[in-house]
Amino acid sequence: MKLIKYAAGLIIIITTAFSFTGCYNYQDINKITFVTASIMDIDEDDNVLIYLECINPYRSTNESSDKGQKMIYVGRGKTYLEAIRDVNRTSAYKINFSQNRALIFTENAVTKGIKKHIDLINRDQEFLVKPYMFIYYGTVDSLLSYGQNKDEYLGLFLDELTLKTKATPRVIAENTNDYLTERLAGNGIALMGGLKFKEELGKSNLELFGGGILKNDTLVKNLDVEDTLSYNFLNDKVRTGTLEIKNPQAPNEFITLEILKSKTKTDLEYDGERINLYKTVYLTVTIAESQHRLVIDDTVIEILKRNEINNMKQFLNDVFNKYKNEGVDIFEIDRLLERKYPNLVLEDTIGITDLVLNIKVDIEGATKIKNTY
Repeated sequence: MKLIKYAAGLIIIITTAFSFTGCYNYQDINKITFVTASIMDIDEDDNVLIYLECINPYRSTNESSDKGQKMIYVGRGKTYLEAIRDVNRTSAYKINFSQNRALIFTENAVTKGIKKHIDLINRDQEFLVKPYMFIYYGTVDSLLSYGQNKDEYLGLFLDELTLKTKATPRVIAENTNDYLTERLAGNGIALMGGLKFKEELGKSNLELFGGGILKNDTLVKNLDVEDTLSYNFLNDKVRTGTLEIKNPQAPNEFITLEILKSKTKTDLEYDGERINLYKTVYLTVTIAESQHRLVIDDTVIEILKRNEINNMKQFLNDVFNKYKNEGVDIFEIDRLLERKYPNLVLEDTIGITDLVLNIKVDIEGATKIKNTY
């Protein structure tokens, strides 16, 4: 119901915006179909396949209510633009991308590479509204049918879901502006958020998870949820979320720490042989839950801090070394090096880089917590 109201609000905004220009009337608006989500695939002949979730707003001069009809269009062409033009040949109304909220690429498309098809997004003025970008792992039919019974709009749902979770440590939230900037900087590596269905209680729920690493617009590796956690901490993308540590008074039970604030400061130095990548993580948390009786004093607080610092150092170092050994720089080392040493040219920068961590944890609002059972 919330998304239906969102869609109705979108129609009102579109209608109002055009009414101020003096160039459109109700009849003009009725002849435009607005894209809310775009899915791109590549077929066996390397043709572009696009699936467009659209809303066709309708408002009559004789009615005070706003209406909208959800429609799905399919287009095919040698290029992205040709596929869009193919849709226009089958649609009674002009297709408009100015309200697009989600730009989705199938795993097949990014595996084959989207370099030839990404230029339009940067050039066309209708793409000025920068939607979030996703790699979808699954069948297109499942994605297109999502929410049909509830009359939900996929693009609006993903936009709200990403806005809600973008600051959490286990999600990658990249819009087209982020992606287009990253792909042209440093070593050409950029990330996209992952999208898949999760089966729960006999239902398929769409969820954000991890993501994909693209080099020169081609998928080179998938990023799982745990690696995403480390990536976000190392790249200063965490603002909220939770972390789990062992209960020092009950080793088989866990304590949940809620992140109140997080900031990662970065510096880099080259000594002529090695690169030192300095990451200082400032983390403020509160104890949100304890699975077992926990009596807190200054000693326990220090133990919790030390354990969390050790945990973070371990998983941050593990993920950094994992991608270092694979030669995949997702930590912007090339970009940082270019900024600090503009005349320096090095090969395999990540291979000669050492991570130096300094983690500071503050636990706020600590009180006595006992089991509730």
